[in-house]
Formats: sequence, C-alpha cells, structure tokens
Amino acid sequence: MKKLLIGATCLLSFSLTAQADETPKTVNLRTEALADILGVPNLNLDFDLGNSWTLGGGVAYASTSLLWASFSATIWDLNLTHYFAEKSFTNAWYLGAQADLINGTVNLFGLTDSASNFAAGFRGGYQWFCQRFNFQLGGSLLAGSSFASLALDFSLGFSPLE
Repeated sequence: MKKLLIGATCLLSFSLTAQADETPKTVNLRTEALADILGVPNLNLDFDLGNSWTLGGGVAYASTSLLWASFSATIWDLNLTHYFAEKSFTNAWYLGAQADLINGTVNLFGLTDSASNFAAGFRGGYQWFCQRFNFQLGGSLLAGSSFASLALDFSLGFSPLE
C-alpha cells in the first residue's frame, strides 16, 4: 500500500511556469498544470544562481477520498538545474538533479497507515521564453527506496508581470 501511495503521487509532473521577458529573470514561479487540474495544488520557486544555474524548491499536496478509503500526501521538492546557454531562464536545454521528500497517509476502512520516502533523480528538457509566455517540454526520472517514476513533462505559462 505504501509503494502504491508514494508512487502515484510522483507521476504527475506537468508544469506551468511564469516570468516576463522584459525584466531580468532572477526568479521563476511555476506550478504543475496537470496536477492542478487533477486537484493537486503545488508551487515551485526557482532562483537564478548565475552562470546558467538555478536552485529551486517546491511543495505539492494531494488528498482524496472515495467511500471508505482516503489518502493524502505532501511532497517537498529541491532541485538544482543547469541551462545549456549563457544565462538561466532563457530558450535553452536544461538538465538538473532533483530530490523529493514524500509523506503520505492512507485510511482504508478505519485502518490508517503512514509512510515517508526520499526520492532522487534527474529532470531535463527544453524551455522556451517568449515575451509573456514560456513553455517547457521535458521529462524526469526519480527513484526512491520503494518506487521508481518516469514522467513526461509539458509546461505552458503566462506572466502578467511588466
């Protein structure tokens, strides 16, 4: 049951990013759009470290119930990403390391079980930044002590920033 819970929470990796093109890009705020549509709110924040590197973190929360069963999970994310360009947050290929801490609880017919897992892996792809929009297409591979996850990422973003 623990493996199923933690593995299921890691499969959603679509993202939505936001950053205006006219301003210097030192911070990028993003959310995983598919997860949001499926009721898994999440938020990620990446900071430009210079020399085409970013450091970011995020959190996601999933909770659902059906008849006599329910589950909830919180995922804490930390990532270090390199852009293969002169600077970060620009049209470029990217590759990065990712670490997740996943905490979950399952309740089935009144019996409750909790699990925590650490997962690490890589994410990469291509990111386009336009005037007010940005897009990201890539994938991620995560492995933990009780599961492995391979996901295709597609993100689409809009920024109201001037």
